[in-house]
Amino acid sequence: MGDNRHLHFRLLDVGMSQRQAVLFLWLLASIFGSTAVFLHSSGKLFALGALFLVMVAVVLVIAWFFKKTKDEG
Repeated sequence: MGDNRHLHFRLLDVGMSQRQAVLFLWLLASIFGSTAVFLHSSGKLFALGALFLVMVAVVLVIAWFFKKTKDEG
């Protein structure tokens, strides 16, 4: 049975429009895709560090959105 705990539903719950949620997920996919391209080169350590920073930023932004919606609601 399905639920509403998937990332796209959570993005909609924090106030993003459907278009914003899709663009956000596309942005993440493009960042991870471009990072994967660099993993095949000599810049593996740089790419992994960049990927780590992107993930930390994503977690912080999503946590900020959830906190913002809880404070308003």
